[in-house]
Amino acid sequence: EERTVLAVVEDAHWLDPATADVVLFCARRLGADRVLLVFSAREGVTTSFRPNGVDELVLSGLDPEASRSLLAQRAGAALVPDVVERLVAATGGNPLALLELPAELSAGQLEGDSPLPEQLPLSSRVEQAFLDRSRVLSAPAQSVLLVAAADDTGDVVVVRAATRKLGIDDAAMEEAVASGLLGATAAAVRVRHPLVSSAVYQAATEQQRRDAHRALAVALSGVGDTDRATWHRAAAAERPDD
Repeated sequence: EERTVLAVVEDAHWLDPATADVVLFCARRLGADRVLLVFSAREGVTTSFRPNGVDELVLSGLDPEASRSLLAQRAGAALVPDVVERLVAATGGNPLALLELPAELSAGQLEGDSPLPEQLPLSSRVEQAFLDRSRVLSAPAQSVLLVAAADDTGDVVVVRAATRKLGIDDAAMEEAVASGLLGATAAAVRVRHPLVSSAVYQAATEQQRRDAHRALAVALSGVGDTDRATWHRAAAAERPDD
């Protein structure tokens, strides 16, 4: 009666069905009451939370200008423009990653004196946030995501050839595409979000990464791209190798 009440339900996708039914029943009947119910839920997670009849706002990444501003607040003047643009592109505007990535890089990398790694290092919090959706996929579909994350061509012929080299059939790629984590056309294939690519690659074991690079080397040799094939063979090596 005296003041508005705000109730926030975080991670609503993890609610059990009975609890989800109760809070949504309440939310749909609060029209005249001074109570505001706000739910946060992650897309792409199998869940019993179905907020039909509740106003919905889909959050996307920050735009480039806001991303640069957040990076500047976090890292100060240490970041050079080229590094800023790489981080903005690699995070897709994800605020958590923009806040935590600078702490994972060296001073030389932040100042542009040392090159940034191909796969940006993610904190455990960021990695886990982007791994949740991939972990519900079958092992073959997760391997498809790893090959696509390690690939730098975006060529569907190369990725398919590499996954077949690993003994993975096309159904696994279809599963990865259906999950929304992998985008594929007749000619191109890409992990949909750059942070998913980094998270999948970093979470893989050393052996899994070597296997993916070795398979990509074979696939690239098959299409005559010997330079890239050599780089992938090097990434698959366990020790100095002529």
